[in-house]
Amino acid sequence: MLYPFPTRELQELLAAYPDLREVIWLQEEPANMGAWRYLHGPLRELTAARGVTLRAVARPERASPAPGTATMHSLEQRNLIEAVLRG
Repeated sequence: MLYPFPTRELQELLAAYPDLREVIWLQEEPANMGAWRYLHGPLRELTAARGVTLRAVARPERASPAPGTATMHSLEQRNLIEAVLRG
């Protein structure tokens, strides 16, 4: 649930990982769509308070939510996953 923002629950979750250094928000939608625009501020406050880096991985900003072909979609999907896993 995105609203109301679950501040207390996320604080508890972050506290469960005392060695956490980075939080990655991964979304399949382009960067200018999806939940990232809404969540960036509240997540940044929570992570910064713990000295944790926050970054987002998403498709490039665009007017359309899809690249137009199944081949491009698969390539972008693979790139998203690889970007998260390689850190």
